[in-house]
Amino acid sequence: MKIYVAPMAGITDYSFRKILEKFNPDLLFTEMVNAHLLASHDKTTETELLKCDSSVNTGTQVFGSDEEEIVFSFQKLEKMGFRKINLNMGCPQPKIIKNGSGSALLPNTEFVDRTLYRLKNILSDSTEISIKIRIGYKDFSNPEIYLNLANKYNLDFICVHGRTQEQIYGGSANWDIVSQLSSLPRNTDFIGNGDLFEPHDIIQKIKNSNLDGIMLARGVVGNPWLVSQIRELIHQEKISSVPDFFEVKFTLLEHLELLSENKGPITASMEINKFIKPYFKSFQSEELNEKLNKKGVNVRIVKESNTRILVYVYRKDKLIDEWAKPGVKSFMEKRGYGDLSVDMAIDKLSDKLMKNEGFPHEIGMFLGYPLGDVIGFIANSGKNSKCTGCWKVYCDECNAKKKFAQFDKCKKVYKNLWNSGKGLMQLAVSA
Repeated sequence: MKIYVAPMAGITDYSFRKILEKFNPDLLFTEMVNAHLLASHDKTTETELLKCDSSVNTGTQVFGSDEEEIVFSFQKLEKMGFRKINLNMGCPQPKIIKNGSGSALLPNTEFVDRTLYRLKNILSDSTEISIKIRIGYKDFSNPEIYLNLANKYNLDFICVHGRTQEQIYGGSANWDIVSQLSSLPRNTDFIGNGDLFEPHDIIQKIKNSNLDGIMLARGVVGNPWLVSQIRELIHQEKISSVPDFFEVKFTLLEHLELLSENKGPITASMEINKFIKPYFKSFQSEELNEKLNKKGVNVRIVKESNTRILVYVYRKDKLIDEWAKPGVKSFMEKRGYGDLSVDMAIDKLSDKLMKNEGFPHEIGMFLGYPLGDVIGFIANSGKNSKCTGCWKVYCDECNAKKKFAQFDKCKKVYKNLWNSGKGLMQLAVSA
């Protein structure tokens, strides 16, 4: 099973690839490069994005929408020494799509066919061409077309991400479709991609597939050990490479030093910020849960970006009681929650939060709001409430005000205890 690391803008630069190299992935990609900028001889693209110690053992990926620029870029990269070049047909980001690049190429089969034909006839036999796609654009539902093209031109590999462009990174990657595609006749390597974060989960996703390899992306950000852990599970059926706090700290500092050497200390101090939380994520959630679970409290990260995370703190037994009340199940089903088991429901909420900027209206059911008030908020678009406290009240105003007063009193007490030096575990109580 081959393990590749995907091209990621602002992530897989020279410095982070030097960290990843220690874990011996089968192929590392540079940041993806813009065909137009390459054709324009952009110095930043040539010297920074494509910086590497060995272009022969490093892959690079091109995105673009102009046939001539794409062909020129591949030729230029070949002259620079790159021997593994990928055409990006998978990037879902709007700024890429609006220029007709990335996933926007998926519906344009003739363009891709023509471009691949030219590339195969222009480039040397030693240069390996590959493509990275998604399972769909919007209503595009036949990704096997591109598997056929990969076969037709004897490509190095085809990498399939289990989402449509429209999903971006919301929802879950569809590994059923990826697995089905991997079982079709082919003469090229098939690489699976999408939602590859946790080693045991990865093994479950790929066990029924006919894959030649997987391509890791967001899962290795702050966690290069994932490469080793997957191999260990495959070959030894157990994980040995579990870093402790000090190993993670040492790796982060090494990463910072590499950034400083390559981009200067000021740029390094800014760019390392996007990696700090991912590096220490496991300690933030696992250790905290281990302690708080004893008191019936759970912690989940339900949304994250490069700069911040959204943490949900809850008591599972209280949620179960709340969701058992009349009308809640029917309401939640209408909002897309077919499974009201706590873990599955939080997974669904997290998917929605990751896909959208705002909060879905049903979030009130995760925060203990009365169903009537949640429905009232939706019906009135947040206006015409009887009173407002922790939430907007549309039903039992008297009882709500009593609860708000209790919350205010509790908040003051806990604030004073916190200011007096009491720690989190001292403040958490069993219920």
